[in-house]
Amino acid sequence: MTEASILLDNSGLQVSEVAEVLGFKDAAYFSRFFKRIAGVSPRAHRAGAALKRNDVNTNYAAWP
Repeated sequence: MTEASILLDNSGLQVSEVAEVLGFKDAAYFSRFFKRIAGVSPRAHRAGAALKRNDVNTNYAAWP
């Protein structure tokens, strides 16, 4: 799960490509597995990670 999260958060790979890298032969099975463990689909996880990155970048204290 940690490796799946890292790949989803930090790479431009499609969910099917992440599944293949992790050894899943079926992307749909990977999606069901991920959702069962994480509570959200891989796509929703990636969207949430993108929102978190945007929140971090809008911190005015980090401005020069």
